[in-house]
Amino acid sequence: MKRLPCFLSVGLFLCAAATTPAGPASVNDDGHAEDYRQFCERSALSAFQSPDMAVGMASSMEKVMPKGRFVARPIPDEGLRVRLARNECESIQVLVAPRGADLKGVRIKVEGDLVYAGGPRSVAAVSTSHAARTEPSPPPIFAVANISISPVGYVNVTNEAPYPVGRCEESDAVPGYARRTRKPETGWWPDPILDFLDKVDVSGTDVQSFWVRVRCPESQGAGVYRGALVVFAEGAAPVRIPFAVRVNDFAIGRASPLPMAITFCPESPNSGGEAAPARLWRRHREKWADFLADYFITMDDLYNGGGREIPFDLLERLKAQGRLGVFNLGYWTHPESTNETDVATWRAKTVPRLRRVYDEAKRRGLLDRAYCYGCDETKPENYPLVRLAARELKAALPGVPLVSAFCCEYGVGATLDEIDWLVPQSWQYGRRQAEESREAGHRVWWYICCGPQAPYANMFLECPAIEGRILMGAQTTRMRPDGFLYFQLTLWRRCERCIESGPFTDWSPKSTFNCTYNGDGSWVCAGPDGTPLPTIRLENFRDGLEDYAYAMLLEQKLREMGERVSPRATAAGDGRHPDDSTAIDNWLTRARAALAVPDTVLDARDEPDDPLAPGDWKGTAKMYSMSNFTDDPEAVLRWRDEMADLIEACDFHPQL
Repeated sequence: MKRLPCFLSVGLFLCAAATTPAGPASVNDDGHAEDYRQFCERSALSAFQSPDMAVGMASSMEKVMPKGRFVARPIPDEGLRVRLARNECESIQVLVAPRGADLKGVRIKVEGDLVYAGGPRSVAAVSTSHAARTEPSPPPIFAVANISISPVGYVNVTNEAPYPVGRCEESDAVPGYARRTRKPETGWWPDPILDFLDKVDVSGTDVQSFWVRVRCPESQGAGVYRGALVVFAEGAAPVRIPFAVRVNDFAIGRASPLPMAITFCPESPNSGGEAAPARLWRRHREKWADFLADYFITMDDLYNGGGREIPFDLLERLKAQGRLGVFNLGYWTHPESTNETDVATWRAKTVPRLRRVYDEAKRRGLLDRAYCYGCDETKPENYPLVRLAARELKAALPGVPLVSAFCCEYGVGATLDEIDWLVPQSWQYGRRQAEESREAGHRVWWYICCGPQAPYANMFLECPAIEGRILMGAQTTRMRPDGFLYFQLTLWRRCERCIESGPFTDWSPKSTFNCTYNGDGSWVCAGPDGTPLPTIRLENFRDGLEDYAYAMLLEQKLREMGERVSPRATAAGDGRHPDDSTAIDNWLTRARAALAVPDTVLDARDEPDDPLAPGDWKGTAKMYSMSNFTDDPEAVLRWRDEMADLIEACDFHPQL
């Protein structure tokens, strides 16, 4: 089955290839040169052409290599468009390349506040026989302060990674795509977003991406707002691009819709010198805490054995803001044996330390957000010792969940029934086993680290950007883990200095496993003086959580609908307006289909009854929802927009 050409949810058509000759810049026979030539040809046919620069766009779910293979789309006549809910962030990329001489001082600015332009309002097909509700007039503008535009930065990958990455190929079989693996490329990869820069130089046949990030305030009125972006370069005529923001008529929450336990503990070799990011970030503790919370992450530490202070002041700050997630009281392990001497030694080292932190969290009114993590990926032969330790900790820390990551354990029976939150890897998560575990009183999260590898989703630097969004959005919606765990955000092992210039940076992407993995355990960067910088991967991680927030809101609407409709459906005449019956049934059908996640996004074939054993991901056994998913940004955004339409329809129609 062939995939149809993309129609970007940001409102863009995929233009056909043109045959206009490329500009005077020299090209060679490599893949980048051909991509550059096509980019110049297609942009020359758009309404936003320039003799000096090629201008195009890409989705936020794509990585555009400045010197490698890339896909760039021309900007259609109607310009660029973003749709989002209140409290949401959504982004697109604008691409710029020289058409001849090198470009100096390239920057993109918003022309001014976007002006309210009314509809159209996208509402599901419901009865129009009832008067629409009266709504307050929205504010007349979408403030320019809510739109940021920053150059994307690049890091140099010099080593061949020891893992494959995924890609989709068209397939004649349902769902129309088949996920394959390939070796990742070396070279300059896009990753940090350089929020401290407003302009960069672009040379030769390089293509430079600018990250256009829109943040919608909670108080913003629904509707469409119109304005323009302007691309500037020294000595070149500016290019003006129409830009519209459509605000959905609902808000998502300010805190994560999914509980998460993620370590933030900046690390570099021997802590580095005075200029090392691992030292400088401390000057900006509050800024880092707020920055992480902007991405739904609470400053936390899974592996704190007592040597690092818990930032209670920052946790209190997040609680006051309504953005506090869960946090770890401290790491625990098990005794060396059941011998009473070993148990007593373990008890003396572990229980008082955790009890002191427990008491402090209780004093500050934070205990309801606390958990206690330990015995990370321990071997089955140690399970009796884990249970012994867990029983003692439950007595010492009443009310605090005990958490641990295991391969394929769900705490059902006597094996690990003292553990409250069990965490298998994402590719080992079994829905049936998770439900049985929940019935026994547990919660079942999932995690990623150096595994799983392609075709499963991960967050390595070379992984397609869409994978983070799929994992945290569509896959979380379908598979329903109770939380997400990740071992480290700031494993800056080769990063001796902060990023202070760009777009080509000296930030090292190397992290775990003797520095052969790129980006594993390192999702954020340090900018000038140790200030926080996001990455494309972190942006997609948040976008996925926002997709999941849509799903949770739609699920709430579905529950409310069931409570309203069911009693009437059993009554004589059921009390509904004649025009409402079909509309409500149609809404219910569409809502259930959206929450199941369409197979245009995730493969809908049956999953195996049992979770996969360690190593199976290298073989033929596949959890299709986890291993076969689209790499088409449009499919993800159509699903998200369908959920948005359904949420708006439910609120708009008085009978729903």
